[in-house]
Amino acid sequence: MDRHTLKENRIHGLPAYPLSVYEVDLPGHQSSVDCHWHDEWEWMLVTAGRGLFQIGAHTYEATAGQTLFIRSGELHAVYRIDEEPCRFTAIVFDAELLAGSRFDVIQERYLDPLLKKRLEPPPLLAGDEPWERETRELLDRVLRLNDDRQDGYELDTKALLLMAAGRLSLHAKAPLTSGRPDGDHAKTERLKTALNAIHEHYASKLTLGWLSSEAGMSEGHFCRFFKSMVRKSPTEYINGYRVRIAAKLLENEDRNVSEVALDVGFENPSYFIRVFKQHQGCTPAAYKKMIAGQA
Repeated sequence: MDRHTLKENRIHGLPAYPLSVYEVDLPGHQSSVDCHWHDEWEWMLVTAGRGLFQIGAHTYEATAGQTLFIRSGELHAVYRIDEEPCRFTAIVFDAELLAGSRFDVIQERYLDPLLKKRLEPPPLLAGDEPWERETRELLDRVLRLNDDRQDGYELDTKALLLMAAGRLSLHAKAPLTSGRPDGDHAKTERLKTALNAIHEHYASKLTLGWLSSEAGMSEGHFCRFFKSMVRKSPTEYINGYRVRIAAKLLENEDRNVSEVALDVGFENPSYFIRVFKQHQGCTPAAYKKMIAGQA
């Protein structure tokens, strides 16, 4: 199984089998999984401890044995609670994996309402209901299949994921509509705009004035909004994102620390070293040496 790293544009699985499994251990190598989204569906299975899971504009506390579902394009993040550890496994897959070769009653009644968001599935399966426990058992079997990878595991995986989606569909509800122009959907779309701007321009000088303009807000409103949604200030998020990119660049033995600092948007190498150490627990040079020793 692959370890999880935050990359919204990563390819999950293979074209013929678009599914990946990620094990995430907080604090481990990171203290949180920052806000991100992708086109795939995702099941999160909490296996130890507890964590705060953000899905869209809402947060859910989940503990070991509980399960969460994230739809295509939905913002999500994970945070520790009171410094407690949290471990979960994510199954990320293209929902088209479940589709048949032709349109049928399964697609029409059960999959399309979820795919096209005509139904609102429960984001947290707490395990209180029999169907929630059954769904968790199905997903646990998916994990075992994709760990062992015996002949036919892909076929069994598809069948189990279809069964899980069927249970979700049967217990989903029609989405609530709101007349408010700045409802949950509008909030997440504004945040996506800001995050996209950061991800695309992290190597440039980013100002709060420019970011707030991109999000269509005043600077003060933007800072409050961003922190309420991401649980970090814009500057904290930008620094963290730049450090993650820098860590990947430092794995290349031909890149020195000063070059990497400039490449990810830090104009002051000393400030870069200080911020990097805050996030990674060591200096960039020590990190580079550690990675070289593992090669």
